Amino acid sequence: MVGSCVAMHLQHLNGLENERAFWILLKGYHLFLEWREM
Repeated sequence: MVGSCVAMHLQHLNGLENERAFWILLKGYHLFLEWREM
């Protein structure tokens, strides 16, 4: 999966800011998919 690959890359960077931004994007993307299916 692309998501886990990105997560591993962010963990490698050890950047809390990057990780937080990634989760915000991921959550937003899931919300977008749910909204599109409605």
